[in-house]
Amino acid sequence: MSTKASTSTKRPTYEEMIHEALIVWKNRKGSGRQAIKKYIMDTYLIEDNAVFNINFRKALNKGVEKGNFEFYNGPMGTIKLVKGEKPRTLSKGIEPSKSTKMKTTKNKATGAKSKKGKRVSKSGSVQKPQPGENLKRHLLLKILKNLQ
Repeated sequence: MSTKASTSTKRPTYEEMIHEALIVWKNRKGSGRQAIKKYIMDTYLIEDNAVFNINFRKALNKGVEKGNFEFYNGPMGTIKLVKGEKPRTLSKGIEPSKSTKMKTTKNKATGAKSKKGKRVSKSGSVQKPQPGENLKRHLLLKILKNLQ
């Protein structure tokens, strides 16, 4: 029995195989289950049987729970890789000072915009014509031109 263990090739876990298949196809919307299964079966010479399907499904669900994969169109839709967040290099002491400066400048800008918006709304007291009124006016003008 020890000879069988030494002769068998070591292959990556199913989760790693799924990850590799998604990297090979750089689809923005992800890849389908059947395409991923076919890639794994062709690349690693695995037979399509019940054990493969169970292990594939478990690895896929575990990857979704960990946050490595996501279902793009629901659980039976396409599967895509989740992009990781970039690590922050700034220290915590620097971040609050930048955010407070940004907030003060935004408040000043929004305050000025709101005043201008109020002035415009007061001066523009003319009611906008309803969609049907423009058509009626256009038809009346056309009829008047034809009569003359």
